[in-house]
Amino acid sequence: MDVSPQINQARRILFLPDPNQVFDSNEPKKNLFDVASDDPEAHKFVQLARERYDIYHEYRETGAREVYISDADRQRIFVIEEAMRQILSRIF
Repeated sequence: MDVSPQINQARRILFLPDPNQVFDSNEPKKNLFDVASDDPEAHKFVQLARERYDIYHEYRETGAREVYISDADRQRIFVIEEAMRQILSRIF
């Protein structure tokens, strides 16, 4: 289950099982992203999603309820999410 807030309020998200991966709360696995389209906008959107995820992943601490994200990274996230919103507004 994905409990992350979705920028476009997606109603459904497809998760594919990987029998080779074992859950370990002390060693979180990185999310994988893929594009199911040849549309350049879709590729750009996924690239931005990866960039945003990589920033958040750098701050991930096992068991932490809150983490401080630097002002510089918050600004990077803001710019990335704005670009994602613009792509979504052109697609939908």
